[in-house]
Amino acid sequence: MNSNQIKELADRVREAALSPERGFYGLHESKDSVNKKLIFLVPFSEVDKISGLIQHFENNFPELLIDVELNSLEDAYLKLVSGELNLTKKTTTEDISNQT
Repeated sequence: MNSNQIKELADRVREAALSPERGFYGLHESKDSVNKKLIFLVPFSEVDKISGLIQHFENNFPELLIDVELNSLEDAYLKLVSGELNLTKKTTTEDISNQT
């Protein structure tokens, strides 16, 4: 496929994924998407509808390769804890510096 064909396919996929008829609420395209790799973020409340969307893509866009990734609450928790630990380290270091 040339770049124009890829862009046209990406636009068709975007339209199909984001169409109100799909019934996904809160589904949106990630800012990290590019025409060769589209990334859609699906709210947890809509996860049960993903299989229908994938089936639609498989039936209507056979040239696509579909990959599904799941970010769990565990991932979010680990990011939060990591941020808190970094903040705690910084605060502790500042506290020690201020005491001397």
